Amino acid sequence: MSQNIPPPLKPIPMKDRVSMIFVYYGRIDVKDGAFVVVDEVNGERKHIPVGSVACIMLEPGTRVSHAAVKLAAAVGTLLIWVGEAGVRLYSSGQPGGARSDKLLYQAKLALDEGLRLSVVRKMFEMRFGEKPPERRSVDQLRGIEGARVRKLYELMAKRYRVKWKGRRYDPTDWDSGDLVNRCVSAATSCIYGITEAAVLAAGYAPAVGFLHSGKPLSFVYDIADIFKFETVVPVAFRVAAKNPSNPDRQVRIACRDIFRQSRILNRIIPTIEEILSAGGIEPPPPPADAQPPAIPEPEKIGDEGHRANSMSMLVVVTENVPPRLRGRLAVWLLEIRAGVYVGDVSRRIREMIWEQISILSETGNVAMAWATNTESGFDFQTFGENRRVPIEYDGLRLVSFMPPPEKINGSANAL
Repeated sequence: MSQNIPPPLKPIPMKDRVSMIFVYYGRIDVKDGAFVVVDEVNGERKHIPVGSVACIMLEPGTRVSHAAVKLAAAVGTLLIWVGEAGVRLYSSGQPGGARSDKLLYQAKLALDEGLRLSVVRKMFEMRFGEKPPERRSVDQLRGIEGARVRKLYELMAKRYRVKWKGRRYDPTDWDSGDLVNRCVSAATSCIYGITEAAVLAAGYAPAVGFLHSGKPLSFVYDIADIFKFETVVPVAFRVAAKNPSNPDRQVRIACRDIFRQSRILNRIIPTIEEILSAGGIEPPPPPADAQPPAIPEPEKIGDEGHRANSMSMLVVVTENVPPRLRGRLAVWLLEIRAGVYVGDVSRRIREMIWEQISILSETGNVAMAWATNTESGFDFQTFGENRRVPIEYDGLRLVSFMPPPEKINGSANAL
């Protein structure tokens, strides 16, 4: 590959991403290849590692450039335009969108009443941990589910000692709801966002639902509801019980924490496939010229020295590298000082980043270090000419300091 041709941007798996980020009041653009939010009043510029985020929620007061949308699409990050506190969804971009073979499979399951019932029964079982009653239609199961959900809300209210009058809210008037309903609305918008990103990444259509129907995000609601009461609903009630002055922000932060702790991004796509397989039919083979999944899930590979969840702290330090490499690194990593990038990535993503470094560094210098379970606790590699050379010494990774060039050439006494 020519040194002048940058390697293509590749979406990283959904499970290796941060769940979400809300952006408000700013112009979203691309600067030197990096995804940035610009405050045009005071000139402040925030870098967002767009390739490491599942979805970005754009609240009122934001403007987004064509270049920013193009970069988000290239790295498979979903952009969602939402109302205040993320409650009302206006529009969303699709990183890849539905594939014909996946869409035909999903549609066949949804259109056949028997197959649809099998899928709905599986959803019920996964949500409540028990098989649904026999000889019940989809409508009847929907009614049973609704009664159970209302009971779950009541139990949550008692657990967190929050006054509960039922699920009541107006998506067009955020301030009209009581505190706990606003917290629940903010929390569910978070899980709907990451679930839509996962549905699209897997190649399915958000609108083709089974229990829910007739809405643009019916399938998203179907899948999100399976996880809702183990993740975001308890978060909403816990935040509401503290009576915070800024509940929507507190809910977002708490949701991001519970998403990480529950590893939900690892689970959504496998759950989708398990649910649809309950229909008992084989998905059609993809056409020879089919578009691959927007965010392909790689085969599992061993990663010696990494933590049990295969992610590892990564630090990259650059010196005299071209701006386009710095922009590429900012797609996945956070630049905490000029030329210093950090992130939490898998071995596969680290190797992909190193490929970008090897091709785009030109005459610059780069050092990459990451945490491992080896005796040293870390490993590293370097690119470019430098007096500091990595070596193996008695089983350890060390650095050898080479003498200056003039000493090597004999112009000075050797050490």
